[in-house]
Amino acid sequence: MDSSLRSGGGRRKIPIVKIEKKEAGGVTFSKRRQGLFKKASDLSVLYGVDVAVLALSEAENPYCYAFTPSLIRASSPRLRRHLLLLLLRTMWMSCGGRRSRSNLFLFSVFLFRVVTGTSNFGSTPGS
Repeated sequence: MDSSLRSGGGRRKIPIVKIEKKEAGGVTFSKRRQGLFKKASDLSVLYGVDVAVLALSEAENPYCYAFTPSLIRASSPRLRRHLLLLLLRTMWMSCGGRRSRSNLFLFSVFLFRVVTGTSNFGSTPGS
């Protein structure tokens, strides 16, 4: 069958350009972010690697995905320092600039628990 006679779009490459409508851009960002996190999860499962993804929205809201907590307890002190700084920066931004004493305390406790290896990743608060 001649390709010029086909009807319908199917899966095809779309041009990547900035979406001007805020609402449409937000929906697209959300869907693509979920797809990116799914790909990261698949990569981790298929190859047994640790994966971390950080996505910042246009409003600078951070979205993090880490498949395994062993990234935080990396053997290299340099890598561990960079990961902790990235995590702290992400948490700091996620509080929306509300830099209160309670937020600083929570950041301090969290970092202490991560550095000492006493963090309970995946557990619910209060458990």
